[in-house]
Order: sequence, then C-alpha cells, then structure tokens
Amino acid sequence: MDPSHAKRYDKSEIEAKAAQTLRSAYPRGITVPIDIDLLVECNRCVDHIVPIPSLESKYMIAGVLTVKSTGRFDILVDEDTLDYHRARASFTIAHELGHIILHAEVFVGCKTIDDSLALQMRLKRAYRFLEEGANSFASAVLVPYKHIMDDAATLYQYLVTNGNYETRLDHIQVAATLAKRYGVNTTPMKIRLERLAFSRRSSVHCCTNRPSWTFRSSLPPQSAVHGEVRLSGPISNVGSRVAEGSQSRGLSRLSPNCFASSWTLDTAEKRRPSSAAGAWAK
Repeated sequence: MDPSHAKRYDKSEIEAKAAQTLRSAYPRGITVPIDIDLLVECNRCVDHIVPIPSLESKYMIAGVLTVKSTGRFDILVDEDTLDYHRARASFTIAHELGHIILHAEVFVGCKTIDDSLALQMRLKRAYRFLEEGANSFASAVLVPYKHIMDDAATLYQYLVTNGNYETRLDHIQVAATLAKRYGVNTTPMKIRLERLAFSRRSSVHCCTNRPSWTFRSSLPPQSAVHGEVRLSGPISNVGSRVAEGSQSRGLSRLSPNCFASSWTLDTAEKRRPSSAAGAWAK
C-alpha cells in the first residue's frame, strides 16, 4: 500500500492497540519493565529479531523491517545497540513492532535493507505521521498508562515525605528516575509524560499536612484507560495505597520504600535523597 493511503491513528486508538498487545503477552497481569522480546514472540506477524553488525554505522539507522516470502517480518537491529544499549534497543524494537501493528501493509514491499531504507526516507520526508505513530506506540507499550500514573504518584509521595515539597523539582530528573524502572531512556519517558499532559497540582496544608495531586490525561473518555487519577491523603499514610480506582498489579505495584534504596534521581553530582528536597532538585 502507498503510505498516502495509510490510516491516521489518534492517541486513544494507539493506546488501545498498545494495551491489546500487552494483554496478549501478559494475560495474568503486566509487570514492568516490559519484556519487548516477549511482545515480539507473541505477535504472529514477526519471525525474528535479527542483530545486524554495523547497521547504524553503515546506514545511520538503529532498526528496520524486512518482509519474507511468507509475509512475516524480521526486525533488524544494530548489533552493538542490542549488546550495549538495551534501553535504546527496546525502544527501536517497539517502534518497528508499532509499524507492523499499525501499518503492516505499507511495509510489505521491504524485502531488503535497501528497500526499507528507501521507504524510511520517503516516510520522513512526506509521511511523518507514520513515524510519529510508531513512536507513540513504542512509548505506550513500554510505559503503560495506568502503571506510569501510579508510579509517578508514588514517586511524588516519596518526595513529599522525604523533603521540602516547596522546593522546585526538576522534571527531567523525575523522568530519569522513572525511566530506570521502565527500562527506557530519559528522553522517551519525558516525552511520554508530556504527551499524556502530565501535570502536578500540589498543596500541603499547614493544619492538615495533606498533599494532593491531579494527573490529567489528554486522552478522551472513551479510551480504554482512565483519564484522570487523583490522590489525596495524609503524609503518614504514604504507601498505604496507590491511585484510587487502580487495580492491584502484584509485583508491579510499588511502595515508597523502594525509592529509598534504589530510586535516586540522576544528577551530575550523583546526589542521593536526604532530608532536604534539594537532593532531588537543582
């Protein structure tokens, strides 16, 4: 199919496709970080993830699709990226899987790397929506909506408990902390939060010592995911619950104690959290 005839997916449709992909791979409940290899194995349109030596150095691209005579796809990934940059490799694989799930018919003529590169150049010039859709799918599948909203809320609870909440927090540092948990790089995490219209409204009242947050999503109500998550409660109850209305997820559910030992924000000085919020913010 010519790319000009490809469907344009809106945000809620991409989220729904990602959720369906995750349910197929995790029928008993999702745990993070997402195992991208498992997602590929569960997709009947994909045969293999194939490491290609020097793919990026030769062609300036980390991953491409090729189709076999059977109609099934191989995902070709730069070998060094697979071996030494796993977070980037996971996003690359998820991106290519997104192309297959969203627009497989556009790539059926890509029988060689050269075919794929020619199509990639055409997409970048005139059909950016295909690349943007694959990027959105990769973000949605590696950073599931309900999980990131719960985890972000839990992280902020920990920050409130262990520091002065009035100190300005560096959202890039927060994204870096969440990125570690999800096995992605900081930039995709930051973009994921921004595209979900992630915002924080906070107030800590002197009399009640009660913080509250609102995380609002730009996704429409008919989406398969919740549009808003609210938390409100005394600081002493930190860890007693996550976002109201969320389902228990077993191992993937967090308690603030996990931040104390392993979740530290990345800073140039590699500072650790202390009694002051300055350890978390610039």
